[in-house]
Amino acid sequence: MTGNLVKGFSAKVEDAFGNDNVTVAMSMKSGRGIRYWCFDYRFPDHHKPSEQEKADHGSLYKPLLDAVKLAAGDKTFATVTFIWMQGESDAAKGYSEAYAESFMKLFNRLKSDLKSDDMKFVIGRLSDFDMNNQKSPHWTKMREVQVKLAEDHDEGEWIDTDDFIDEDPNASGNLHYGMDASEKLGERFASKAIEMIERVKKSNKPRNTKEQWYEHHPLQKFEKLYHRIKCSGSLSPASCALGPRNFGTRECGRSKSDRANGSGRSCHWERFQLFDRQPKP
Repeated sequence: MTGNLVKGFSAKVEDAFGNDNVTVAMSMKSGRGIRYWCFDYRFPDHHKPSEQEKADHGSLYKPLLDAVKLAAGDKTFATVTFIWMQGESDAAKGYSEAYAESFMKLFNRLKSDLKSDDMKFVIGRLSDFDMNNQKSPHWTKMREVQVKLAEDHDEGEWIDTDDFIDEDPNASGNLHYGMDASEKLGERFASKAIEMIERVKKSNKPRNTKEQWYEHHPLQKFEKLYHRIKCSGSLSPASCALGPRNFGTRECGRSKSDRANGSGRSCHWERFQLFDRQPKP
C-alpha cells in the first residue's frame, strides 16, 4: 500500500506546484496504535498498562522526525502539511476516547520540532469496513473522533475513504486497500492538501482591490462620521445625497445590552461610493 500511496500523492502535488517546489517525506509502521508516536500518551481508564507498554510510547516519533529532516535537508518551506492515515489498532482495542488528545499532542510536537507554527494536517477517516463494530468495538466511534478532530481545528481537514474498499476487489479482507486504491488514496490526500495550500496562498496575497482603495480614501472618514451621527438619531439617510449607495450593513457600536434587548436605534452602516472616482479593477 505505502509505495503506491506515496506515488499517487507525489505525482499530484508535483503536478500542482512543480517538482522542484515539493518535498514528500514518508514514515510508517503497520499495526501500531497512535501511542507509538505520542510520548505522553494516556491510556483510557479501563486499561491498566504494563511497564513495557509505557516504554513503547513515542518510539516511532523519532523515525518520523528523522525522515522529514532527511527529505527536507537545508531547504525552507512556505507550507507544511501533515498527512495521517492510522487508527485501526486503536479502534480494535477500544481506545477511541484517548485518540483526539494523543493526535494533537503528536501534531503540536511536530509543529514545535519542525518550527512550523502554521502547519496543517489531513486525516484519512477509517473506511466503512466494520460499521456494526463486530470486529473492532470502537470502529464507528473512531470515525467520529477523526472527523471531529479535523472539523474542530482550523488547521485540519479530513478525507473520506469508504469508496476505496468497495471498488477494489483485490483489497485484503476488505480492510486494507489494494494497489489501485492505494494510489487513489494518495491522490485524494494530495487534492485536499493542495486545496489547503491554495487557501493559505490566497489569504497571504496582498490585496489590490476597490475595497483596499476605499479604506484609504478620505470618503471613509465621512462614512465613520455619518455612522456616528446617524446612531445618535440626529441624521436620517435621506439627509445625505452624496452618491449611489452600496447597501452593505455592519455591526454598530451599540452596547451589548442595547443589542440584546432591542433598545436604541437600529444601526446600519451605509456605504456611499463615488463611482466616477474609483480606479479600474
